[in-house]
Amino acid sequence: MEELAKHLLAMMAGPLVPRPGNFTPPDRTPWGGRLIPKMKGIAAGSDIVGESWEISGHPSFPNTFQIAHAGKNTVVPLGVFGDLYPSALYGGSHTSMPFLVKLLNSESNLSVQVHPPAGYKPNVPSKTEAWYVIDAEPGAGCYIGMKKGVTRKMMREALAKGRDIVGFLNFVEFKPGETYYIPAGTPHAIGAGLLLVEPQETSETTYRYYDYGRVDDRGNKRQLHIEDALAATDWNAPRGEEFVDGIRRKPISMNSCAGGKALEEQLIKEQAFEFYRITFKGGDSYCGDSSSGIQGMMVVEGSVSIYSKNGVELEAFGTGQSFIVPAAMGRYVLVAEGDKTVVLNTTSGRRL
Repeated sequence: MEELAKHLLAMMAGPLVPRPGNFTPPDRTPWGGRLIPKMKGIAAGSDIVGESWEISGHPSFPNTFQIAHAGKNTVVPLGVFGDLYPSALYGGSHTSMPFLVKLLNSESNLSVQVHPPAGYKPNVPSKTEAWYVIDAEPGAGCYIGMKKGVTRKMMREALAKGRDIVGFLNFVEFKPGETYYIPAGTPHAIGAGLLLVEPQETSETTYRYYDYGRVDDRGNKRQLHIEDALAATDWNAPRGEEFVDGIRRKPISMNSCAGGKALEEQLIKEQAFEFYRITFKGGDSYCGDSSSGIQGMMVVEGSVSIYSKNGVELEAFGTGQSFIVPAAMGRYVLVAEGDKTVVLNTTSGRRL
């Protein structure tokens, strides 16, 4: 075990590449579609894939890594790296994975749901999240936040009568390249026809308000959590267009390193996590630094190679691939190939 631990520490001097296919099963995400395996160019165990947990230390669907060591192949979850060497993996004072990144494809509507804020219940983690739109069918979008005039009493009475409550929420049509920030306590329902990247806090706590009366293959309805949903909702949040305007985030251009021509844009900068888009033209480079905290990267278009601070090429990644830059890696350089490459970067805190 001691030799394996040393090997894991040495691995964190470079990027960590998770094993592919970290997909949710259809019974967990029955609303899923067929775009995720297609984007990644890999086969799935089912035609329907709702989520791929791209960067994850969560025990439900953790990233795992194929380790060849001492003549053996061992599968090691991300949490083992963190348990042994938290500062090398996470950076700062973190002792567990501070964020989670999913790839999500909806072929039908998700339930109307809400995630709890911090302090809602003991040992129930908060779940703030964001959505980056990779692709959207014409007219596709999400129901987010309440319209003006909607009250807790109105919501409770409608639910008691089994009424569809999506009409109480603002419908927002999505366009590729847009970003939305969804604070914990926000009622929402992702609509059909979307391919999204979803950075979020490390939590899977979801309270369902309404699920359209859908049943599974055995005729069973999915569980609802109406009392928790009502209690976890932020009833003091703005309503209508004021709310929508506040969660639709405009990119802010950032400075890259000297000689690096890639365009870095800040999409989200909140206490829960930070989220950036890096856009390259062929041959462009980007200088990064993970020493202040772990970074989770996903290539959503094109291909990119990562180099050490000494100029050594370490790995190459194509569309749909994700990788982790441990805090111990520090400075690195990304170099794009092809006409256009887009990489999304999620991190836990301010970078140098």
